[in-house]
Amino acid sequence: MKAALLALAGGILAGRAAAQNSTPAGPTQTGTISTCNEWYLVQDGDTCGTVESKFGITHVQFIKWNSAVSPDCATNFWGGYAYCVGVSGAAPASTTSSSSSSKSVPTVTSPPGPTMTGSPANCNNWYLVKDGDNCGTVEAAYGITHVQFIKWNPAVSADCATNFWIGEAYCVGVGAVVSGASSTSITTAKSSSTVTSSSINTSTTPYSTRLPVTNWTISSPTVATTWPPTQTQAGQPSYCNYWHLVQAGDTCTSIAAMYPTWMSLADFFAWNPVVGSDCTGLYVMYWVCVGIQPQTSLTLEYPPTTPTIPDEVPWTSTPLPSVDYNFTPSPTQGPLPTNCANYYYSQPGDTCRIVAANLGYVSQEQFLAYNSFLGGNCDGLWSGVYYCVSQWNGSQHDLPMPRTVSTKPSPVPSDTTTACTSWYQMSGDDDCDVIPAIFGTFSRSDFVSWNPSVGQGCSGLVEGTYYCVSVPGTPTTRTAIVTPTPTPTAPVQPGIAANCISWWLVKTTDTCDIITTANSLTLDQFLEWNPDVANGTGSCTQLYPDYDVCVLIEGLAPGGNGTTTAVSSSGGSTSTTTAVSSRGVSTSTITSSTPTSTQSGGAISTPVPVQAGMVSGCHRFYFVESGDGCWAIANSAQIDLNNFYAWNPAVQTDCSKLLAQYYVCIGISGPVTTITTGSPVPAPT
Repeated sequence: MKAALLALAGGILAGRAAAQNSTPAGPTQTGTISTCNEWYLVQDGDTCGTVESKFGITHVQFIKWNSAVSPDCATNFWGGYAYCVGVSGAAPASTTSSSSSSKSVPTVTSPPGPTMTGSPANCNNWYLVKDGDNCGTVEAAYGITHVQFIKWNPAVSADCATNFWIGEAYCVGVGAVVSGASSTSITTAKSSSTVTSSSINTSTTPYSTRLPVTNWTISSPTVATTWPPTQTQAGQPSYCNYWHLVQAGDTCTSIAAMYPTWMSLADFFAWNPVVGSDCTGLYVMYWVCVGIQPQTSLTLEYPPTTPTIPDEVPWTSTPLPSVDYNFTPSPTQGPLPTNCANYYYSQPGDTCRIVAANLGYVSQEQFLAYNSFLGGNCDGLWSGVYYCVSQWNGSQHDLPMPRTVSTKPSPVPSDTTTACTSWYQMSGDDDCDVIPAIFGTFSRSDFVSWNPSVGQGCSGLVEGTYYCVSVPGTPTTRTAIVTPTPTPTAPVQPGIAANCISWWLVKTTDTCDIITTANSLTLDQFLEWNPDVANGTGSCTQLYPDYDVCVLIEGLAPGGNGTTTAVSSSGGSTSTTTAVSSRGVSTSTITSSTPTSTQSGGAISTPVPVQAGMVSGCHRFYFVESGDGCWAIANSAQIDLNNFYAWNPAVQTDCSKLLAQYYVCIGISGPVTTITTGSPVPAPT
């Protein structure tokens, strides 16, 4: 028996000698104890616990001799570095002095706090981790190895950096629990031989391979159903009204991210102080506070008395001043022309120059001619009397001409014709159509040729600049009739067609497509009449709400189409009309016929296909195209929308059943007409 023990001791010593060196076999950390005489080079897979077990030293000794390594072994424990595992005069942890010593620690048979998953079912001794503890101190206190501690507490990482928490209970002993045991005695003794051994004497039956664990029941954790939850950590506010059940894998940051609407990470720490700012106190299956009741209240103050509502006052419109059609100007400085159409009441300091400048439509020469009693004296006006400022003989030729100057003014474009005899100052909504129209003595082409800087599109007109309006030979009286232009009811953008006769007030929801569809126009027509909407791009880029845009010009029927003309033929009349837009683009092909009296009451050839229920006796048919709408069709054909629905009941009164590529009825009288392409046009009158 003695020989066997010596052989065993020799094997142990040989193994230790092979694994350690008297000098470092690699780089070392700073602070290593100076009396070190045994070194170990850390290999891949090593931990503090495996090294300590291999050399029979405690965790406290290892950390003391290698002070650069952190107590949890997470810092400065590196592969390929040499660490001290023995010092001069120090014996392995399992060897003690010849005198026996005994140390007692309490035996706790039930977990005194929350536990990690994976603890063995036959654990019979538990320890509640306190501030300052680490795996090494616990292992040393209970005389167990690091390998044992990690085996009995598998949730803890090998370096003790993960899941080793303050306030958590960990297993420090296993085996059958013996009733009445109150303490564990750890005794070490040194034998007379050089072989070292250690024994753990406990009051319980130790765990061994002869007493294996044959039955281990793992049950899922239960969650209390009481509300508010009771399994909460200390320090939560009493007014907490929302909780979160911590699950495996949760962190303080991830929990705060789940409720970002009302809780920040700082709020989470404030409402759960035991968790700690480093989140080390976050326990699985515990409820943490993630919402609180508002700590401020809104106070609404109502007036102490009921307000008095004044009696309703009926609105009375202010009467407009009556028009005196028999007005006789009085007093006057002298006799006025009998055909005077407009009068001016003079103010102190007036001269004919001031009056002409203020009115803008009468020149000094005209003013002196209408008031011949002044004898050409422009400064001879009296204050507080009436003067004539325009005449009317029932002809537009009598309208006063716009004010001009006969001496070259400034500014004038440099390329203006040198033959110019009078100039007009551009202002307001003037354009290359308006200016020739208000003078009536020259054409647009004349105006552009005399003033090349304005350009063919008239985009070069500049407000306040003088432009040439006559050359030698230009008539001095009107030769063209001024065509009245409908006045828009809202602001208009520059360049709008001068011969516009219908306007559309743009709403915030309007688009060019809505406007053109509603008025049966092409986009080209709309942008030609409203060039500033396109801004030179060819698309609808500058459509402004609360502005009037032009939707019809003089000479075109509603919808932008030309009027229908009939060509006589024997036995009746037929017409084939191509409706042309202002750009000359063909938009509609119409075939129509008017039966003679001998055909009256005869059958009408109805085109196909048509929708069910179309009125019998329809005279005018339209072939529906993709994108058409009931209102647009009725508007272009100038028929009542209710009549359209009555003649075509299948389309429904909300137009939801209008089918493209089908014919609809747009008239029950007049020439029999079939419109196969383009927009519908009104029936000829």
